[in-house]
Amino acid sequence: LARLNLTVVLQDAGRLDESDELAKVVEEGVMESGDPRLGLGLALQRARGSRLRSDPLAAIQAGQTAAKKAEAGQQWPLAGRLWVEVGLALLSQGETADTVLDTVEQCSIRGSFAPESYEGRASAELRRAVEASRNAEPLRFGWVPEDVPKGLR
Repeated sequence: LARLNLTVVLQDAGRLDESDELAKVVEEGVMESGDPRLGLGLALQRARGSRLRSDPLAAIQAGQTAAKKAEAGQQWPLAGRLWVEVGLALLSQGETADTVLDTVEQCSIRGSFAPESYEGRASAELRRAVEASRNAEPLRFGWVPEDVPKGLR
């Protein structure tokens, strides 16, 4: 799990290739452990990586498929994060994400996410991005400029 979290840290630093290499190592562990949370976490890493590599369609497809699996297993934190990735990917290609934001907020309620939690902060990022999109403000990778990790600015 720590390695999976490190893949996101590497993505935030703009080190996408290193994140992908580490994800390959994580994937081997996922196959050995059989833990569905690790598989869903890996799907989150891939969806996020696709969005950051300007391939929003791949991010949307991977994110939606995995989010539905997470919801079916009542894995609300992962479902919420995956739907956030789908919403940001939609916004990055100029589409709306209002419906996805509603889904994220339902996951937040079901999972009782605190606003300061990782999931709560991600939900707030999507909410700000949806609002900015409604106001025709610029977005980068689907985020409002202030939310873009420093390594990707």
